[in-house]
Amino acid sequence: MSAEDNVRAALLREFGQPFEERQLQVGFKLGGDPAYKWFDAVSRDGRIVAMVKNYSARNLQGNQTRHARVMRDLYYLSLVEAKSKFLYLSADFHKWFTEQRDASIASAIELRIIPR
Repeated sequence: MSAEDNVRAALLREFGQPFEERQLQVGFKLGGDPAYKWFDAVSRDGRIVAMVKNYSARNLQGNQTRHARVMRDLYYLSLVEAKSKFLYLSADFHKWFTEQRDASIASAIELRIIPR
């Protein structure tokens, strides 16, 4: 089972409703058209949204690509309208990420470790 499937199953157990990958509006493009982003786990009622990053923590010294992707996804999570927002990271990457000086997270988003 994929990391995304594990997260969806854990959220189903926690919240009692199914979750699916879904595209949600995250604001507007410069021209005024709606802007959309895919999210890994969205509840049926749309009130709970999660993103999953199953990254290895190997070879991260000097490589900020994965860090930048997580920061970008945190930004998108901050834009989406939802009651509960979660970012799931692999355990090793979670440890590395939380030790980064510039790792920051909006108060409305909860950082979690991907369940097994």
